[in-house]
Amino acid sequence: MSGAGTVVEIAYGEGWDLAARALLGPLTVEAARARDAAGLPYAAVCRTAGGGGPAEVRLVAWREHYAGVWVYDDQGRRTRHIEMRLDGDRLFRRRADSWLYPGPDMPEFDQACPRATVRLLPDGRGSRDWRPAGEQGPMPTTTAEPRRTSTRPAATRRTCTPSPGAACGRSSPWRRPSTPSRSWRSCSTSTGASGALTSTRG
Repeated sequence: MSGAGTVVEIAYGEGWDLAARALLGPLTVEAARARDAAGLPYAAVCRTAGGGGPAEVRLVAWREHYAGVWVYDDQGRRTRHIEMRLDGDRLFRRRADSWLYPGPDMPEFDQACPRATVRLLPDGRGSRDWRPAGEQGPMPTTTAEPRRTSTRPAATRRTCTPSPGAACGRSSPWRRPSTPSRSWRSCSTSTGASGALTSTRG
C-alpha cells in the first residue's frame, strides 16, 4: 500500500479511458500546464514507482467548473470516486462514492460489495447512504452530511497522492506540472482532493 511520502510517477493526457485503464492523448508537462491555464480538460495519472496499474487518476476541466478523482487499489479496482464543482475559487464536493471490497478476489463493482455514497447540495444539505451488503442488500441507511468545500488549487501548486483503496479520500491539492520536459515525473505525496472529466465509461 502507498502512503505519505511515497514516490509516484505522473503522466498527463487529454483524457482517461476507464474501461481500458489507458491514458488518452499523452501530453508533455508543458502541454498539460497550458491546457490547465486555458481551462481545457486533461488527465493526471499517478502510479507508485515501479507499479503496474494506476494508483489515482485525476481529470480536470476548469471551463466546465468540474474536477474529480478516481482511486484504484492494488488489484486495479476502482475504490472511490469524488466529483467536485468549481464555484468561484472554491471547489464544492458534490458527490463521493466508495466501494469497500472485503477481499482481493471480489470483482470491481460487485453487486455484493459494501458501498457508501455521500451527496451534497449547494444549500448546505446532504446525505450519506450506507449499503453494508451492497446493491443486493436492504435499502441504505441515510444520515445527514454537511457541505464540504476547499480552495481551488493555485496554478503553481498541485501535488498527486497515490492513495489506493479506501485511502482515496485523502488525496491532495496537487502541484501543477513544472520543470521536467517529459510526460512522466516523480514527486512526493502530501494530503487533500481534486480532479475528473472526459473519460470513456467502464
